[in-house]
Amino acid sequence: MRSIPREVETEATVRDHLANERTFLAYVRTSLAMVGFGFVIARLDPRSVLSLAAGGVMVLGGTAIALFGGYRYVAERRALIEHRWRTLRPGAAVAIAVALGTFGLFAMYALIRLTLP
Repeated sequence: MRSIPREVETEATVRDHLANERTFLAYVRTSLAMVGFGFVIARLDPRSVLSLAAGGVMVLGGTAIALFGGYRYVAERRALIEHRWRTLRPGAAVAIAVALGTFGLFAMYALIRLTLP
């Protein structure tokens, strides 16, 4: 059974707008951390293709998170102004978790490979 997003009329408060802004700032912090770690991983062994690839993927992922955070902030702000709300679909949450878990496994493999002689 597939759930259909509901739109319900609600009254937005200042608290809702500030929560939206805090969420956007969390996206920005996460993005900056991923870009920074991407550079660090790429510099662990500049001759290793695996290290450069993992670092590049982290930098691209950080950039994508910043863009998604900006999009989500604007969409949520518009929804708050128009007095409606929507939630994240469970399928999207599972897809994000699987993608991050897979990337984490690749990063762990790269780190183990670089540290073993």
